[in-house]
Amino acid sequence: MDLLRKCIRTWREGGLRALARKARGRLRRGAAVAPDVAAVYEAAQRAKAADYAAWLAVQRRTPAELAAERQAVFPVAPLISIVVPVYNTASVYLQALVESILAQTYARFELLLVDGCSTREETRSCLRSAAARDTRIHILRLERNAGISGNTNEGIARAAGSYIAFADHDDTLEPDALYEIVRAIAAEAAAGRRADVIYTDEDKMDETGTLFYEPHRKPDYSPEKLQSCNYCSHFTVMSRAVLREVGLLRAAFDGSQDHDLTLRACDAAQAVCHVPRVLYHWRQFASSMSKQHLARCQAAGRRAVAEHLARVGRPGEVTQDHGYRVAFPVPDVRVATIPVERDTTYAALNRAARQSSADVLLLRDTRLEPLADDWDQELLMYAVQDGIGCVGGLLCEPDGMTICLTDLMLAPDGPRREFGGHRRDVIGQGGRERIARNVTALSAALLMVRRDVFLAAGGFDEGYQQAFGDIDLCLRLLRRGYRHVFTPYASLRFRTAPTELERRLADRRGTDWQRFAAHPEHFCDHYSRLPFEEELAAERRTIR
Repeated sequence: MDLLRKCIRTWREGGLRALARKARGRLRRGAAVAPDVAAVYEAAQRAKAADYAAWLAVQRRTPAELAAERQAVFPVAPLISIVVPVYNTASVYLQALVESILAQTYARFELLLVDGCSTREETRSCLRSAAARDTRIHILRLERNAGISGNTNEGIARAAGSYIAFADHDDTLEPDALYEIVRAIAAEAAAGRRADVIYTDEDKMDETGTLFYEPHRKPDYSPEKLQSCNYCSHFTVMSRAVLREVGLLRAAFDGSQDHDLTLRACDAAQAVCHVPRVLYHWRQFASSMSKQHLARCQAAGRRAVAEHLARVGRPGEVTQDHGYRVAFPVPDVRVATIPVERDTTYAALNRAARQSSADVLLLRDTRLEPLADDWDQELLMYAVQDGIGCVGGLLCEPDGMTICLTDLMLAPDGPRREFGGHRRDVIGQGGRERIARNVTALSAALLMVRRDVFLAAGGFDEGYQQAFGDIDLCLRLLRRGYRHVFTPYASLRFRTAPTELERRLADRRGTDWQRFAAHPEHFCDHYSRLPFEEELAAERRTIR
């Protein structure tokens, strides 16, 4: 924490360059260790808190909108039981949580505060006061502290709701959190599906609850990312029906008990829903469970992922990296490498795919050379799995340290290179460049796909010449029900700078762009880039 405070102070006073200079100075003086990259990342996120606060203020519902939500009538209006385990919580934090729940615009809820035998009179008094405020608040005082899993399970067992919401005793919710959850439940019900797992976006707040930072803008259900980390986290709500089917929290996984439950629930869910709004604020403490007992939490998480893989019939070895890294057995299949030159047309790529007799196709830019020996095996172990369409890896500039791109993100004005120009030795936004995850689109510069999947989709649209055809293929496969995977462990670099890649994505004049822009489904109009995500892109390159 001392290091983190120094990083934050240096960042605020002189920016990232000052932080980098101080780090290099320590190294020149013979410091025993290099700067903690996690501490640098935390400092970077906190330093952008003012810009994020401005963005958050715009995203929040106005008083008039909140008033309208209170009058809303849903065709499906379930009772939601919010279960919160409590143990010796400071009253100021517990009061903040209770206030945020009582402010909810959706009123059909109950709050179960499960006290695991708190010894602090401050906590016990706060619980009594909370119960006296509203009949929807119930205090369950247990005879013994059964740990976070056992205490939470006691609350679930006594809850009356058809949906169970999980919250921590020192966090807070936005006033429209439950409203948005119920809206998602109603939408799934209208489509004939039961929403079994619903999760929202979140951010962090400091101990005082006044500084909000590091927004976690989550993807829709992303199975490969959930194998890498518990990205759902807060705020998660589950149906009682799915909990009856998969069971409750397991004490053997304490430290990652929520990840274990989320994996089991998603495996059995009729529908997993994502609400793309920051509706939960996660209070950060130096003494949190994950920071105090990191090794224990990670070990529990690895076991949870390993059990999940066995459960779904895809056993693999789970090790620790930035997140959890999974190694699947690689079958003996035939792989055909199709070279991609600067002037290769999509018609030529289609012709090569049709003429091949291989099981799997690998499109590879001829200027790429490996940075990892087993890069092709990393691609192949995903590409052969049912349900997976295209697989891509981490492409770097000639220096091997500057990322060229991970995947292609679609914004209202067209596609963008994710993490383009970011350095590998600095943690990117959410660490997404360091974990295997599902993505919208990948570049044909490195793309592996099963031949039958490629041909069944019609291959590349030959109306494109040199740009956007790979994105178009990925989107068509998504609509067919396939999901795409980016893995950072398949890492390669260009021998020469791939300047035309960025030019093609940015070109708004050619026929390729006109063809791409003619398809409105090729744009994500819900995507809104945070205003400060790229402001320090140039400075990031100074970190060594």
